[in-house]
Amino acid sequence: MMFKDFFKPTTGKIILFIAFVLITGYSQHYLNNTATDSRFKFGSPFMFYNSGCYQECSIDTSVDCCPTNFLLGNFILDLIIWYLIICLIIFTYNKIRSKR
Repeated sequence: MMFKDFFKPTTGKIILFIAFVLITGYSQHYLNNTATDSRFKFGSPFMFYNSGCYQECSIDTSVDCCPTNFLLGNFILDLIIWYLIICLIIFTYNKIRSKR
């Protein structure tokens, strides 16, 4: 497999890529949610979006305890990492399939 073919987007790569980004992104919210932190977190391995409130801050209205943050750098890193992982999975699958 040539270098261009390794990174060339295909239908299978795109579908897997979207599935991995969504599944692992939501897992960050469910795995790290605690009773005192009800923020919504999205992104894995790097959290790139969070919104919501800390419960202990909801009493004090003078402080903005409900920030919404989108971190573009982490988002781009997530996309690059997951695309590389998907390319490696497809490459390995094709290698194993061709040996049979």
